Amino acid sequence: MGDDSEWEKLPALDKCLHKSWKARSAGYEEVMKEFQSLKSNPKDPKFDQYLGCIKKFIVDTNANSQEKGCAAALMFIEHADCAKKVVRDAISGVVAKGLNGKPKTKDLCCQIFLMCIEIEKVVDAREEILEAFSSKQPKVVAAAVNIVTHCLNQFGSKVFPIKPLIQKSLLKPIMEHKDGKVRDEGKALVTEMYRWLGDTLSKLLPALELKEVMLKELEEEWSKVEKGTPERYTRSMQAKMEEEEEQEEEDETDGAGGGGGGGGADEEEQEDVDPYDLAEAVDIVSQLNKACSSFQSMLTDKSWKIRKEALDHLVPLAEGTMKIQPSNDFGGIVSPLCKIIAKDANIVVVQLAVRSLGGIAKGLRKGYSSHAKETVIACLSKYKEKKATVIALLSNCIDAAVDTVPFSAVSEQVIESLGDKNPAVRQETANFCVRLFQRSKANNLPKAVMKALCPALKNLLDDTVGSVRDAGAGALGTATKVVGEKFMSEYINDLDNIKKGKVMDVFEKAEVKFPYGAAGPAKKAAAAKPAAKPAAKEKPAAKKESPKKEPAKKAGAKKPAAKKGAGKKGAAPKKENKQKLKDSEEITEPEMTDEQVDEAVESLLDPEIISGLTSPNWKVRLEAVNNFSTKVDGFDKTVNVQALIQVLGRKPGWKDNNAQVLNEKFKICGKLTLKGDAFTKRSANYALEGLVEKIGDIKLNRQVTETLLQIADAISLNFTSANACMHAEKQKSPKVHTETCKWLENAITLFGMKINIKSHLSFIKMCVSSPNAQIRGAALTLIGTMSMYSGAAILNAFSDTDNKNTLSQIEAAVEKYKNAKPPSPTRGIVATDDADGDGDGDGDVEVDAGEDGGMDLEDLIERKDVSDELDKACSLLDSSAWKERAEGLDTVERTMNNAANIKPNLGSDFMASMKGRLADKNMAVKTKAIGVMGTLGKVLGSGTKKHKDLMVLLVPLLADSKKTIQSQVLEAMNVWIEHLTIRPLLTGEDLVAASTDNNPNIRTCMFTWLTEQIKVTKVPPKLPKELNLLVPGLYKCLEDRNPDVRKAAQAALPYIMAHVGFPGMLDKAGSLDTKSKKTIQDLLDKYKEEAEALAPKKAPKPKAQPKDDPPAKKKATKGSPSKTKAPEKDASPTAPKGKRSKAQAESLRSSTVEETDSGAESAPSKKTAKKGLGKKPLPAAAPSKKKKGEEEDTDSPLKPNDKKNQRFKDEASLKLLKWNFKVPRQEYFDQLQELMEPICSPGLFAKLFHSDFKQHNEALKILIGIIPTHLPEIKQSLDLLLKWISLRFFDTNTSVLLNSLDWLSKCFTALREDDYILLEQEAAAFMPYLIIKLGDSKEPVRKSVQALFNELCYIYPASRTFHHLSEGLKVKNSRQRTGVLEQETKLILENGIEVCQPSPKKAFELVASFIGDKDNSVRMAALNCCVAGWNYIGDNIKKMCGNLNDKDLGMLEERIKRGGKRIDSPPKPKTLQQSGSRDQVSSDQEKENQGKSKQPDPEPVELEDIPVEVTEEVAVRSPSPPPPPVKKRGEFYIDYSNLK
Repeated sequence: MGDDSEWEKLPALDKCLHKSWKARSAGYEEVMKEFQSLKSNPKDPKFDQYLGCIKKFIVDTNANSQEKGCAAALMFIEHADCAKKVVRDAISGVVAKGLNGKPKTKDLCCQIFLMCIEIEKVVDAREEILEAFSSKQPKVVAAAVNIVTHCLNQFGSKVFPIKPLIQKSLLKPIMEHKDGKVRDEGKALVTEMYRWLGDTLSKLLPALELKEVMLKELEEEWSKVEKGTPERYTRSMQAKMEEEEEQEEEDETDGAGGGGGGGGADEEEQEDVDPYDLAEAVDIVSQLNKACSSFQSMLTDKSWKIRKEALDHLVPLAEGTMKIQPSNDFGGIVSPLCKIIAKDANIVVVQLAVRSLGGIAKGLRKGYSSHAKETVIACLSKYKEKKATVIALLSNCIDAAVDTVPFSAVSEQVIESLGDKNPAVRQETANFCVRLFQRSKANNLPKAVMKALCPALKNLLDDTVGSVRDAGAGALGTATKVVGEKFMSEYINDLDNIKKGKVMDVFEKAEVKFPYGAAGPAKKAAAAKPAAKPAAKEKPAAKKESPKKEPAKKAGAKKPAAKKGAGKKGAAPKKENKQKLKDSEEITEPEMTDEQVDEAVESLLDPEIISGLTSPNWKVRLEAVNNFSTKVDGFDKTVNVQALIQVLGRKPGWKDNNAQVLNEKFKICGKLTLKGDAFTKRSANYALEGLVEKIGDIKLNRQVTETLLQIADAISLNFTSANACMHAEKQKSPKVHTETCKWLENAITLFGMKINIKSHLSFIKMCVSSPNAQIRGAALTLIGTMSMYSGAAILNAFSDTDNKNTLSQIEAAVEKYKNAKPPSPTRGIVATDDADGDGDGDGDVEVDAGEDGGMDLEDLIERKDVSDELDKACSLLDSSAWKERAEGLDTVERTMNNAANIKPNLGSDFMASMKGRLADKNMAVKTKAIGVMGTLGKVLGSGTKKHKDLMVLLVPLLADSKKTIQSQVLEAMNVWIEHLTIRPLLTGEDLVAASTDNNPNIRTCMFTWLTEQIKVTKVPPKLPKELNLLVPGLYKCLEDRNPDVRKAAQAALPYIMAHVGFPGMLDKAGSLDTKSKKTIQDLLDKYKEEAEALAPKKAPKPKAQPKDDPPAKKKATKGSPSKTKAPEKDASPTAPKGKRSKAQAESLRSSTVEETDSGAESAPSKKTAKKGLGKKPLPAAAPSKKKKGEEEDTDSPLKPNDKKNQRFKDEASLKLLKWNFKVPRQEYFDQLQELMEPICSPGLFAKLFHSDFKQHNEALKILIGIIPTHLPEIKQSLDLLLKWISLRFFDTNTSVLLNSLDWLSKCFTALREDDYILLEQEAAAFMPYLIIKLGDSKEPVRKSVQALFNELCYIYPASRTFHHLSEGLKVKNSRQRTGVLEQETKLILENGIEVCQPSPKKAFELVASFIGDKDNSVRMAALNCCVAGWNYIGDNIKKMCGNLNDKDLGMLEERIKRGGKRIDSPPKPKTLQQSGSRDQVSSDQEKENQGKSKQPDPEPVELEDIPVEVTEEVAVRSPSPPPPPVKKRGEFYIDYSNLK
């Protein structure tokens, strides 16, 4: 490759990695052009091939090419979506070679760093660049500091945080560096920090201990700078700004005016930085002990001078340290100081003590919370002091102490101090409350605390001392400003005018940080945005102008509420919007203003009606509502319902004292519910409060209850009932409570249990605990009705009831309805008509099933979060001392028993610790761990579903021979299985492994337990197909020598046969030997009748829809036994996307597949599957075109194609991704899917790329079945099929894996018979991944893979197989290494040492390196492999093994003595077929493909002092075989006749 003509032909990537700098420069230029062309597609897979090269670009050794390499790296990071993966490598390259390069290179390195920040990899980039601060080269340090300064200048402190930079160990060396340029850059960095932090930085600099000269220079520079604003933004910020600009443009287009809705990213204020967060914690206790070793004794000395001397040491440390390191020693300092404040007579000592406590409280903050109460008591008692200086110090100290704890922690002491006999104490305590209120939020002042505090403050208004009265008024006025007038009215309204006026004056003038009802400082920007867009609310008024565009207008009208979760849907179909409202309790429709209401109803109602509704004369109002009702009858479904209901509610509104008027108003509300989408939750919300308020009125009750049911029909029962209960709870009328309970009980019987119990629980609990017998009786009846649907689980909701009498009444009500069957719902199930345009003319059943969240009644149980306690116990659980581990388990069990019911977030540390304890070597600890598992299952309840991996760990413990341990394990498993059910265990691999375990105890217990579980498990209609995997283990146990194992297996046999089926069981027995097969068949015949009796009955087919069922729909329903509707309408492209979610559609398909697969052995079932399933179960499928799909499925599953050569060329030229990965990424799936779609029928293609593993099994059955009939097509697409098989090796499902291996075996056999030779590209597509399965944990898989390698030798050269196997040795999996070495041993024994590639010497050196492996099986396999080589070349094998240590050499010699057997002549190897011709690829094309493959060139065998003839020859196909020995393609041959 010496001249330019050679490297110029290389691809761009190879040029970039070439040894010639000219080639690299040219490569960088080509790569930049490629990056530029790909910038419109950041996720293009072509970017991925450069991931490992970016650092090499930056650290190029040639200065000229380095410059271009940096430019290429910058362009990659800017345009590639995968660039985040290389940030650390790129910046480490910048630090290593870029910062000491040419000026332009430095500038490019700076731009690379800034681009890494822009793509939001701040932490990775910062950590790497800060490494350069400690470099020994001054110019590297200066360049790194300059980059950080520039980054901070561009992005600001919000994106590039300053806190990691302000470290003494980082900044001080730079500011005092011996190199002047570094100092200048450091000064510039600190100045840039000042632009963003302001005076906050000046408070932090003393901690850096800089020289005074430097500080003065910095202060001079600071006086010249202005406050910083960012000039550059991250990608997410840029996207947000673009969205805001688009939003503003839309608002301007819609007439919103240029109101400025909240500013872009550059208008965002930088967050205030707390110096405390940036400061480093200082250990002042150790400094105090050094300065004054006898501090404690001096502090309690009788002499005030000695006490003062001790405090003189403490005050500078406490007040001069911004952030103090917490320590347990502060208890011994704070308590004496509090005593000095409270009791010391010397005022100088008291002042020093107060200053010390204040400084410590400010420096510790939350770390001071344990001392806050003691400090408050001391300071409040000292308020009797008259000196103003002392009062000021006490105020500072008490404020600092209270800020470290919630106010409720010290409220009792404050209330007590407000009643102190000393007026000065009362006054200063009230002043303290004022200061506290000024800086507190309303939610930091609990109502319970304020209810106790306000009466004490109110009493101060009657004090005899004027200053105390003023302080009390100030406290009440300030509190009103914070918690609101509504809450404080209870304490202010009954004051006389003078006192009330004084309080309200303070209220108006008070300046507080968080006034009631106002957004906090952090939310000002967010609050400004919706405020600036009122025009969006005017949209509904324009509905009547263009009914056709109504959906789009609705979507636009809901934009202000999009942040609450509605998302941006644009002009989505109306039905989708309605479904959203039903699935959410949020009211997303904007509220109309009075002006908008007036404008909307102006064209709908006559002025006489509008004015008549508010007339004082009831007859006029009655006439107006009658006319209103007549008008409503003529409105269509586009009417503005919200405006009409708001008009009805105007004064006197729902509080009208005339029953006739109210009755008509409620009728109008009922009529408006029939206006379809126009009646929304916002509309309903306006009416519900008035309806509930009048439900107790005997004259109105009938109309109110009917209107409430109509609202429930229009919106949902859950929304209506939850809001009705909320409003009823606020009412004081017993009649309202009684009638609301009765209405809800009736509604549940009409609609079914379609409510979220949690949202109703507060009201029901209030009613059932009421002293009024009528309310209590109605509530008990309601609970009984609810129990018909939920059973006794409803009692969980009332488990916290304190009154035992009430609890017994609830239990009696539930018991009363124990055997009652809930009535069928008659409302809430009416199908929607087709007028809404959803295409569902058949009448979709909308039952609002999602509103109760599946109604898991265990959710009603109050659960406690014990994750913190469990994490603390982990230190004991992981201890090396068994007693401590046992103590940790006791602690865990005690914690769970105390909590009774816990949340499922246990913490990862606890999970890992429990896994270790279940496998503990100490039996006492293991026994306790099993008990803890049982307790854990009880307290988790339904939360066990999130931790089923823990339950699986119990199965291996059944191997213990002690009956007590077995019973304890089974008891724990039964507790877990109550919530898990047996289904998820059968779909895993753990029970399969247990069924074939060598331990008889585990097999006996497992099958006994499994039998009991299958008996009691209710599973419609069958258990999962994975139950088939248990059958081989069951057969093995039926012939076991242990009678207990046989007995347990025979007991399980009929139950397993009932679900697997007799044909399936018989089929599994076909692989047994003759004797075993007869035994098993006799047992199957014996239990056949019992199994048929136990077999679950299939669910009846659903009845056809009575009306509007299109023919296609009826046909599909007939073909599928699923209870759900046929998916044609919902899946069609014209159907609204919101009608059925993707998950529901997938579930529908899965259920259909499962029912079809359950009887896959019989022909009718296969026919049903063919008719009933969608032929392309992807989201974009169109099942409505069923007839066409059926015709396509009758075609050949594989189609002929002649594009294999082109695929090989594309892969070689990197147009396709090379099939090389550790774990397949999504782009590999997408590429394969794109390549296979043209060669497969739609039915096969859908199964190949389905998300359900059962469909994969179906696809494999099809592929196995077509091997005899479609072998030419298989050969033409063999590379793609092998790639698809390699993806299945990464699946976790065992059945898919075994079926894949079965296909490979049968395919290889057919290819061998057809004289086909596997191409290198085809082998590389699956061989590396097949080798991984040599280390599989399941023995059947390993045996199948080993058999495949034997078959592979007939269609692929053994030497190439050996080469792939050698690559498989470079892993940590000992099972895989063992399997690979065993296969290599077989290849050597069958083919001689010429099979060893790349050369025998290198191959045996690699094998010999495993002789010293820690795993015994690996050692033995390596020794056997070396012995196989010794059989051919004798002691020369020792030279080939390289330099072995004495121990390994001794093991090898010993092994040779025991198992070595010399072979005088080489064996006749398994040869490739010599006749026939390739159907797919011509010989010229094959050679071309071989030339392009990058496999290492074969090397000659290195045998010292032994004449060896080494030849290389490509196997040539000819009608007659060549003379022996037969040489295979690309293999070596050694002439053994010359060996001595």
